[in-house]
Amino acid sequence: MSLGQGALNFGFVVALALFACRKIPKPSVNFVGKIAVISLVCVLFSTSVAVKVEHPYYWWGMNEESYPEANCTTDLDYFNGIVMTSDEKSVYENFVSNVNCYLGEDDSLYCYSQVMVFYTLANKLPVVKAPVSWFDVSRNSTILDDLEYLQNNNPRMIVFADHGEDVLAAHEKSFGTGEDSYAHRALYEWLLDCKNGICGNYSIIETYNVDNYCIYLLLCN
Repeated sequence: MSLGQGALNFGFVVALALFACRKIPKPSVNFVGKIAVISLVCVLFSTSVAVKVEHPYYWWGMNEESYPEANCTTDLDYFNGIVMTSDEKSVYENFVSNVNCYLGEDDSLYCYSQVMVFYTLANKLPVVKAPVSWFDVSRNSTILDDLEYLQNNNPRMIVFADHGEDVLAAHEKSFGTGEDSYAHRALYEWLLDCKNGICGNYSIIETYNVDNYCIYLLLCN
């Protein structure tokens, strides 16, 4: 999103620069000015594309695995023909193995946050009203309703991608304040309690590291 916002602002500046070049009376200077602006656009465009070629996805410090290293495939449903890194393959296949072992047809799964792919792998639908629980996407009242539901029903399995306090604080700084995110923080703190064994209902059965990003698989006791 930040790359898109930056590109929009840059495009506006480039448009103004090209428009200004048209006002230059001397044809040779006009031509050189246009060439300079267009060359700058090509350089910056190539730089942006190069980043996306290496890491197609970036979100608050979380990178996708390196695309050039994606040379593995799997026979998991929905993933036929999709190449992935060895780390991603290991995570997905291990998760499905745990789902087959611990998660029954009527058992529920909760995934936090931005890791909806695990719903697909488990062939489950979200049990909450706000699958994306970030405060700039979902209302506080909805997140609090979801938190109450989770606390009262204790999903059999939780996939908890712990983004850390710094990411949440940076998100607040960019998109709101603590007053806007109190429900999100309450949900995140409950998940931390589940991970750390404070609430007493969950245990960590797997810890995945994808590009140094920790994803915990929690099982209800």
